[in-house]
Amino acid sequence: MLLSIHIPKCGGTSFRRVLGRLFGPRLALDYASPFADSPPAAVPADTSCIHGHFRAGKYAALFPGARLVTWVRHPVSRVASHYAYFRRHPELGAANPVCRAVHERGLSLVDFARLDSMCDRMSWFLQGRRVEDFAFIGIVEEYEQSLARFGAWLGADPGPAPRENASPDAAGGWRVGPAEAAAILDLNRADVRWYAAARAAAAAAPEPQRRAV
Repeated sequence: MLLSIHIPKCGGTSFRRVLGRLFGPRLALDYASPFADSPPAAVPADTSCIHGHFRAGKYAALFPGARLVTWVRHPVSRVASHYAYFRRHPELGAANPVCRAVHERGLSLVDFARLDSMCDRMSWFLQGRRVEDFAFIGIVEEYEQSLARFGAWLGADPGPAPRENASPDAAGGWRVGPAEAAAILDLNRADVRWYAAARAAAAAAPEPQRRAV
């Protein structure tokens, strides 16, 4: 079983398309709620991969031998992209209180970054797991290379690299000044450490061995 944790604004929508090609009907999606830490009552028997907005420990009891995969992104770019996404989609405010706050309260990028739900967001999803606990970690800034590494590890051709729900640029179309970047880094120290460790592990990794699903 593969458990693919889709951290918001970390390429998970594009990766979902890849997983759909690779697993077909054996892919199950879990976008019910990232705050639901209990797994669903039943998972289809032929499921080989679950992908969605869920925390790392959600399926631990149900699938103790599952392999974890995720994608991570530089914290400044991730926060700026999330902010810019909400700015571009005010209609999401009806169902999303953070998006509603961006528009109704006129939050600046740093104001947005200071929200509790936006601080160390990657670490919140990863739920205390270490880089070593993951079978694969993709780096958004190295999307094509990471996707090729994933395909080699899995022993399957992932096909072309899609760009679903992509931001206009690395910062989500939002120009981030030096003071804003410094503030975001200070608010996301755990994410900065995790991201740096993931980059180092990806750079040091030997050629991945092929495995069957």
